[in-house]
Amino acid sequence: MAERSGGCKAVCSVAEVNPDVQAATVTMADALDGNGLADDGPFRLVATGEERPARWVRNLVASGY
Repeated sequence: MAERSGGCKAVCSVAEVNPDVQAATVTMADALDGNGLADDGPFRLVATGEERPARWVRNLVASGY
């Protein structure tokens, strides 16, 4: 579970991020192309392999991963 400022939450199951099940990864980023995230807050949660970034969390304030 990941939570952004304002209370919005995103959830990934263990199987979705387990490398034995699939190649997707979940990453907590603090920079993009070597630069800070600016208006997106200090951290962003990025789930690779999604067609749309539905569970990318900007302004990350809490993570249970």
